[in-house]
Amino acid sequence: MRKRARGRRPGLIPVGVDFNLRAISIAVQIKRRSHVKEALAAFAPIASRYEAEIVTINGECYLTALLNLNPPPFPEYVQPKIKALAEKYAEELDVLKRLGIKPRLTRPKIPGIPDRKLVAKTLRQALEEAGITAVPHLFNTELAVRIRKAERKWKLAYRHSITGRCYAIGRLVKALTKLDKVTVKVENLKTINKKTVANPKTARWCYATMLRILKAATPPAAKIACINPAHTSQLTPCCHTKAKHKTYRTLTCPKCGKQWHRDILAAINISQAKITTTLQ
Repeated sequence: MRKRARGRRPGLIPVGVDFNLRAISIAVQIKRRSHVKEALAAFAPIASRYEAEIVTINGECYLTALLNLNPPPFPEYVQPKIKALAEKYAEELDVLKRLGIKPRLTRPKIPGIPDRKLVAKTLRQALEEAGITAVPHLFNTELAVRIRKAERKWKLAYRHSITGRCYAIGRLVKALTKLDKVTVKVENLKTINKKTVANPKTARWCYATMLRILKAATPPAAKIACINPAHTSQLTPCCHTKAKHKTYRTLTCPKCGKQWHRDILAAINISQAKITTTLQ
């Protein structure tokens, strides 16, 4: 008796998503040639708005894109508040000086916030313009309150930028699920190394926000999984060797000489990596 031919096992479309404070990069790995045309049509809305490129590695096609977040500069949110506060206390100290009262003064302190060095520079300039070298203790308390209010507005603008990019990825994934099974892969960055990140608190908040929005944007038909983040931004996908730095964002393969954008390289490596845990 003739055996019945087994059905072809359904393929898989991995979508690697790399995230940092400046951009979200994606790499869609197309394993079947029959899917290329439909995948390109699904990828067109992202390619029309963001920096996109088609990469071929060992005969496999990768649709890559760099979705810049364009985060609003945090110092711009706090600069008017700091300037107004410095002028207010300059007037009060001048009044106390004329009355012959010497208040207890201290050094200005800035809480842990995004772009702390730039905010500190803004504060120094505002105090110099106001003619203040030391401030009352109440100044630091009021400064912290004003900075926290500015930080909330900055986070809202940043979250809006992340939301737009994540839902663009979600629409792409939804279109790809019509072709085959899709797995969205992200790095497991829950424990960000405090020594290697300039502002670990901000980085953790951004990663958690991105992951939460990405989960909401991804259709139920797709799977979201985590991979080990080790060496994703160091090894070249073409030859699997440690890349050499041409600039911070541009890497070069020492074997074949191909140049890679750091974020795109990471997204491709994430799409190729083995899954460690499944989130959705």
